[in-house]
Amino acid sequence: MRRFTTVAIAVSLAAVLAACGSGAGNRTADAKLSTSALAVVRNAAQTTTDAKTAKLTMTVHATTTGGTGSGTDFTITANGATDYANHTADITLDLGGLAKQLPAGALGAGDLSFEERVIGDAIYMKLPAALTSLTGGATKPWAKVDASKILGGLGGSSMSGGTDPTQALAYLSGVSDDVTKVGTESVRGVDTTHYKATLDLKKALDQLPPALQGNDQYKKLLDQTISQLGSSTFPADVWIDGQGRLAKITYALTVPTGGQKVSVDYSLELYDFGSPVDVQAPPADQVGDAGSLLGGAQPSTAGSA
Repeated sequence: MRRFTTVAIAVSLAAVLAACGSGAGNRTADAKLSTSALAVVRNAAQTTTDAKTAKLTMTVHATTTGGTGSGTDFTITANGATDYANHTADITLDLGGLAKQLPAGALGAGDLSFEERVIGDAIYMKLPAALTSLTGGATKPWAKVDASKILGGLGGSSMSGGTDPTQALAYLSGVSDDVTKVGTESVRGVDTTHYKATLDLKKALDQLPPALQGNDQYKKLLDQTISQLGSSTFPADVWIDGQGRLAKITYALTVPTGGQKVSVDYSLELYDFGSPVDVQAPPADQVGDAGSLLGGAQPSTAGSA
């Protein structure tokens, strides 16, 4: 149970961070003025972050093969809001799909959702009651995770494969030249244009803003992901609204981790751009040790909100 719960939470972490990446790359003046399919998709990363905030809905469907727990299949859903300007987010994830894969009552009864607050590189996770024993008991329902360290420490895998821990939107600024328009579709009642594209991780790295260009941790993680995937590119479907902002993105990847392969189908929808987002860290005395929760991959952060 511990190993499976760890994998599920790792996928949740990666997915949340993918939704609240800290910015996009640089766009040239020529691209900014262009309305070609390539330019529209590539510019969507910057245009979305220019909106400052957005509400989001996310679905991550994961299937494991090989090793212990092979054949495990679960879905995690999330709803919340993100502030791209300040790199914060407040998101609630539903673990109902996880509970179905475990013995009856393994996660207790009642609500199987948990809240995640992202503030810079810190992720605060408020766990379901049945899991608080992993972070110090009921008086410490929150676990603090360092996003810059945790994903590289889980079984030797970045767990990012398509749910990059710091820059999901930067993928769009690194899109390859083969963007094609599928047609017009409605996403949450908003008219959008649907494109098929190939996202290139190496190009995305070149498009990062200066603050991340010098981030050795990010570059190492990106190189590790490319090595695990066996390629720097992967296909995606992208929906862009009339303002040039990302309304929806979907992709599917398979990533080796801890002797297993985790196949992840990822979907993110963004809407209500510009709506207020206020995210605060929980009280320090309610924050427990995340090391037990994630199998020792995370250094102790108890009491340091």
